[in-house]
Amino acid sequence: MEKKGRAAWSSEEIEYLADNLGTTPFPLLIKSFKKWATKNSFPTRTTTAIEVQIHRMTSHSPLSRKCTEDNFTVYELARGLGVHMDRVRVFVRNGKLKPRKVARNQNAVKRKDAIALVLSNPSYFANCDRDNLFWLLENDELVEKVKSVKPSTRGFRRAVRCYAPDGIRVYSGVKEAARANFVSHHCITEAIARNGKSAGMKWEWC
Repeated sequence: MEKKGRAAWSSEEIEYLADNLGTTPFPLLIKSFKKWATKNSFPTRTTTAIEVQIHRMTSHSPLSRKCTEDNFTVYELARGLGVHMDRVRVFVRNGKLKPRKVARNQNAVKRKDAIALVLSNPSYFANCDRDNLFWLLENDELVEKVKSVKPSTRGFRRAVRCYAPDGIRVYSGVKEAARANFVSHHCITEAIARNGKSAGMKWEWC
């Protein structure tokens, strides 16, 4: 329920956010939404209000106010660069990217660490759009430096093992497993991360 004095979100506003989530860097999405809303005579929304609405729409990955221009969640960093979250998570797993504590019970990726990661591993991010790279690097020369490197041919898909009631199944990737079992691939990756279950089945990386 909306608090008194605040206009309820219209279906058009929610549709605009949904259409641009995952394709527009987070800071640019908020800026473009405000401009679009003003142009089309929709209520003025604060940055916090927009963040909260996006959080409701993407509850599997909460957006924290502590994760601002200089701090990102792994999801926000991946979305800003326009890559799959696993593209960033692989560096967290191997220790090349270390989230730092920014608040109680919360870790985040520092902007300077994210920049260092991209510049030291350009082949893994050479396929990113220039606009996405500039969102992080904020320097055209650095963007071109990354884009000049031949993209890595190494895949980021990992085989997944599923412990189903009728036996063990192995899939070549999370998306294949999700399609075969009619579940969201986000649910599977989250189940693996917390060593839990999704759709009543246990999942793990092979």
